[in-house]
Amino acid sequence: VPSDIPAPPSIPVADVGHTSQSESSFLSKKIRFTYFEVQEMTNNFERALGEGGFGVVYHGCVNGTQQVAVKVLSQSSSQGYKHFKAEVELLMRVHHINLV
Repeated sequence: VPSDIPAPPSIPVADVGHTSQSESSFLSKKIRFTYFEVQEMTNNFERALGEGGFGVVYHGCVNGTQQVAVKVLSQSSSQGYKHFKAEVELLMRVHHINLV
């Protein structure tokens, strides 16, 4: 695993950093992946597609057929968790075949 990849969260949901009651709307997406599943679909975070203020985006493949981009929040993100969460919440409202 590359050194900039954060350790798995204590709860095995890869798309969530915090899971308090007040953030339950953040968990409303029907498809959730464990950290292990994300690690597997990205082939251990092997292929970086790009890097931005939030962290690194990796290429992945779901079920061996559907290509995906996996964004991993950097622990040293200058823009922080709140902005990352806002982006995720916006993307969760968008219905598009390439967004999971």
